[in-house]
Amino acid sequence: HRTQRRTLTKGQFYLRPGQINSEFAFINSGAIRIFQTMSDGQDHTAWLAVGGQSFCDLASFREQRPTRFSVQALTDANLLVVSFADMQH
Repeated sequence: HRTQRRTLTKGQFYLRPGQINSEFAFINSGAIRIFQTMSDGQDHTAWLAVGGQSFCDLASFREQRPTRFSVQALTDANLLVVSFADMQH
């Protein structure tokens, strides 16, 4: 069994720019916002994901390089995640 459960509270960040997206996540319940903060300070939402959907910055995950996106819980959220290492296994 290579999956783990994660719980986020509303407003909590799952990922911030400069971190490596080291997990692929499936949302059991809740809502997540994936966004980028531009040089003028404005947030631009790239996509929203809700229960039954998955999310991942694929470029960061695949290449294990820092992301430029933030991932934040819009509501309390329950996730099921699998790590990059376990996906490779």
